[in-house]
Amino acid sequence: MELETMELIPVLDIRSGEAVMARHGQRRHYRPLRTPLCSDSNPLSVVSAFLDLHPFEILYLADLDALLKTGDNGIIISRIRQRFPRLHLWVDRGWPPLRPTPTITPVIGSESLGADWKTAIAPWAAYSWILSLDFGTTGLYGPRDLLQEAAYWPSSVIVMTLDRVGSRSGPDWRRLEDFRQQHPAKSWIAAGGIRDPLDLARLKSLGIGRALIASALHDGSIRPETPN
Repeated sequence: MELETMELIPVLDIRSGEAVMARHGQRRHYRPLRTPLCSDSNPLSVVSAFLDLHPFEILYLADLDALLKTGDNGIIISRIRQRFPRLHLWVDRGWPPLRPTPTITPVIGSESLGADWKTAIAPWAAYSWILSLDFGTTGLYGPRDLLQEAAYWPSSVIVMTLDRVGSRSGPDWRRLEDFRQQHPAKSWIAAGGIRDPLDLARLKSLGIGRALIASALHDGSIRPETPN
């Protein structure tokens, strides 16, 4: 798979200091990661395995304890930053998000926003950040009026279909296409259900140039080429 046609961003989910494998967005039931790519659930080992596979420049990191309000994995994030200083981290830890740095871009998920979301995100207009529109079986997680207020969105937006994460059921094509058509000026990032290079090619044909990937990297369904 040539990365000139699609930027792949590997995903690392951390809970209680371990890397876990995401399934259908049911975070409390994620199990410690054991895959053909990496049999070690140490987050540092998983990042090493990703970088052995390809010299990725960005890693998406979800701190599930912070998202679930049961703690946080700040120490692990700091260790990743120290061990891989050239790797740029997109960090989703719920609210409040991490402050941006030259190597960290905060991800703010709709699921973490409340009715006062406009007031909450107003100070972030001066920073670089990424919005994640988080969807489940009941629709958007978070304030519904967020969908009608694109003027408040940053330039980069993730369409995260949580019930498709780890499902191998394919991306949420209709939703992705609708958002791309309605807001063509945004830089769209697909997340959830991506299975293989054919899915990546179809995403590219829709005008979506970046994708969050986990399961398909771990099981070898997608093998990015490493430059010589």
